[in-house]
Amino acid sequence: MGIQDVLITPFYLFLFSVIAYWLRPYFTDTKTRKYFMSALYVRFFGAVALGSLIFSFVFWGFGFLRMGTTGLTAQAEGAIDLYFEPEDGALTTPVFSNLSYGDEAGSAD
Repeated sequence: MGIQDVLITPFYLFLFSVIAYWLRPYFTDTKTRKYFMSALYVRFFGAVALGSLIFSFVFWGFGFLRMGTTGLTAQAEGAIDLYFEPEDGALTTPVFSNLSYGDEAGSAD
């Protein structure tokens, strides 16, 4: 949550409230005037709730696809490693050079 969220969002809510308060006499009569602002705030919060619901649905929908394909991707990468090993053991030779068997450099004899 950045400084933009703390400063600009309340300003927008204040601006929309002031505009709605000025336009209230044109859209209401004496019976509905007292319900106009509260109904407007309910609509604001409803719009935010609906937007967050749609965002969460899309975000977690694609997150489900990502997590669902992780196992398939790992299996495919493992299958590639089986077929494309280094020719001379270049990746494993420096690490395991002292663990050789027999009459090579790492033997105890």
